[in-house]
Amino acid sequence: MLWWFFKKYKWLFCLALILIAIYLYSMVYVPLSVGDWAYTLQVWDRWQSFNAAMIALLSGLIFFTTSRIIEHKNQINRARAARAFLPHQLSYISQRCDSNIKRLLPIMQYLECDNGKEGHVPENAPLYSLKSFGADYFPFFRDSIEVDDIELGQALSKLLRDIQIAETRLASLKEDLQTSGSMTISARDVYSKILHLVEIKARNSKIFDYARDKKQTFTNSALKREDIYNAAQTVDASLLSDNAALEHAISNKYPSNG
Repeated sequence: MLWWFFKKYKWLFCLALILIAIYLYSMVYVPLSVGDWAYTLQVWDRWQSFNAAMIALLSGLIFFTTSRIIEHKNQINRARAARAFLPHQLSYISQRCDSNIKRLLPIMQYLECDNGKEGHVPENAPLYSLKSFGADYFPFFRDSIEVDDIELGQALSKLLRDIQIAETRLASLKEDLQTSGSMTISARDVYSKILHLVEIKARNSKIFDYARDKKQTFTNSALKREDIYNAAQTVDASLLSDNAALEHAISNKYPSNG
């Protein structure tokens, strides 16, 4: 811990050592080389205000060093705790994506999905059972963003924004259906929401691979078509083959060259 503090505040250590060296030279070496111990005490007595200031400076330096080391240790402990629970929270998010995708897919039976026209969704549609992502993962995301790897923090921030967008869109759908008893929605809109949930799963999966393996180096790279396909396959092996429009949307948004 002390070595970490020295590397981070090297300039402060160097300045403190220079001041201490000057102080010892002026208040100890010079008086003893000029006179005896009694003369040295007289010098200290004449410069007692300066001595008091140096003692206060040294005390402040010790307090600053101790507080920063304790804070750094607490950050490491929070990061370890967040990393330990992160796979569980990411798994929960993935399950919520799976659940909502499977509840959105049956809505397509009410729509003319071949040409993307709007269709009428009755009040008994499975939109009523769309699941919220909740907020249990917030503390673990926050701690990881604050004290963990910078690229991991950026990826978690992006994932958090995507989840909040998905949460808002799904809540709006559910609210519209509950308010009017039925609603009109296009196939394109449904597939857009499904694709967004698949993207969350893909981003979530990349972070999960790192969170469960501490030796792995995390790289916050952009999503590719392969990532989206793999995420879709984990929802349902036939998700893309049974929904050509969804596969077409993925192909348009994620070219094969990445």
